Amino acid sequence: MEKSLTQLNALLSKHKMLLLVLPWVLYALYLVLWAAPQYESKSQLIVKSSDGGSSFDPSSLLMAAGVSGASGGTESQLVEAYIQSADMIKYLDETIGLRDHYMSDKADLFSGLSSSHKQEDFYQFYLNHIEVSVDSASSVISLRTRAFDAEYAQIINQAIVDKAEEFINNINNNLAKSKLTFAKGEHEIVEQN
Repeated sequence: MEKSLTQLNALLSKHKMLLLVLPWVLYALYLVLWAAPQYESKSQLIVKSSDGGSSFDPSSLLMAAGVSGASGGTESQLVEAYIQSADMIKYLDETIGLRDHYMSDKADLFSGLSSSHKQEDFYQFYLNHIEVSVDSASSVISLRTRAFDAEYAQIINQAIVDKAEEFINNINNNLAKSKLTFAKGEHEIVEQN
């Protein structure tokens, strides 16, 4: 055993370039011969209210709740956070079988989700297979989803877009109801005086 280690050490010291090249060659062989193909679907979203302007300022909710320093929040940032949330991954797993796809035979040993994964591993795997960003100047949300099948990448993307739209609509509807209730209350106070 000791002789083998000495021989290996002598070989590596003579061929230092081998230490640099061999990992790259092995990685290239993996990519060319064994790696499962991954497909990407891309969407861009713009969050607007029905009247064309912004209908909701989340910082106003934080200010009302007594949180100071809340400014610059936008609906787009809420959507970005929701897409990256555990609620979204739970929804995707229940509706389109996301976990099953990531563990399917279409993935290779290194790129698929392990069958002995924990929930945290699944969540991190999901985050590694989506990319969501908000353009600070235009508030356009860019969403990219990756899967081991082109059609399924599109299914994931569309499911996320649909659920994000439902999420922001619910927030805006609840805010409108709250404003209406407040206005009715104020109107009743004025009528009593």
